[in-house]
Amino acid sequence: MLHAPLDPLGAPPSRWPPIRSISVVIPVKNNALGIARTIGSVRVAEALCPVPVEIVVVDDGSDDGPWDAGAGPQDASPFSPLPLPRPLSLTARTAQSLGARVVRAPGNGRYFGPFLLGVGTTRNAGIAAAIGDVIASLDADCVVAPDY
Repeated sequence: MLHAPLDPLGAPPSRWPPIRSISVVIPVKNNALGIARTIGSVRVAEALCPVPVEIVVVDDGSDDGPWDAGAGPQDASPFSPLPLPRPLSLTARTAQSLGARVVRAPGNGRYFGPFLLGVGTTRNAGIAAAIGDVIASLDADCVVAPDY
């Protein structure tokens, strides 16, 4: 007698919940061209996907400059009691212009004590922000196949 394969928790496939959406999490730092290629390849694969795909780009403190020179100051004003919002980098604005949701990583690429919060912390921030039933993780320099 043949049995249906079981998932790691032991439930048969007929009891798996339906997949209603997919989140693709992409951590990035200073890679506007790479993120454009990655998001483009995910959009091509999305055309073949039967469920909606959310792209979450997590910016780990990119400092490749604001989108344009008039985007605003990078640091707090000495006359303001509160820091002014930091404009998005070229990498983050590129991702936004391609329809991705941009999230800033905790620490934003800064050192905390002797440690630099890196790609693991950045990826975890994206997973926490994702809303899909299934989460896929990509690097910013990956190009996925259309049947991904």
